[in-house]
Amino acid sequence: MSGCRDLLALVPPPADGGQSQVDWEDFRQTTGFEAPADYRQIVTEYGVGQFCGEFYVFAPGGPEGQDIVDEYQTSMDIIADPGWQEFVDEIGEGWLEPDGLRHPVDLRQDPPPFAPWGGGSAGGYGYWHKIGDDSDRWPVAYTDLADVWLYDRDGLASFLVNAMTGRYPADKIDPSVTDGAPEFTRWLTG
Repeated sequence: MSGCRDLLALVPPPADGGQSQVDWEDFRQTTGFEAPADYRQIVTEYGVGQFCGEFYVFAPGGPEGQDIVDEYQTSMDIIADPGWQEFVDEIGEGWLEPDGLRHPVDLRQDPPPFAPWGGGSAGGYGYWHKIGDDSDRWPVAYTDLADVWLYDRDGLASFLVNAMTGRYPADKIDPSVTDGAPEFTRWLTG
């Protein structure tokens, strides 16, 4: 969980903590999978909110539009739209990792092997790429379903750190993300 250590060092969580009263068993029953450990720690340490004015993380019990349970099906319907795969094939985009490696995007599986974790203020969507049975080993994807297809094999905390420290190309991330000191803004829960 070095990604979480790095995230906590980079962006101090709120002094009064995050969301500690989450029913993770209810989450598992509702979504059909165990929440990755780094995601549970992010929710516990930070709560519901936004990193650097861009990346938001859904959480159980979050405010309207940010509750992972409420937003789950909507996010899945978006990534399952066959039009996105056709568009990806047309433009020839691929997953882009922080080290510059690219891999083809394949959204054709039914059901798609993805689960939402959040999104971005600029219209991005965040997903876990459900490869295998161990959710702690799932890569994350962040995409606007057009020309931004960021991918991090080391999980959500690693993705947030890499995005906020400029490891992805500047033209793939809103420039304000890497301007100034990384910050977290908590939203009030519903």
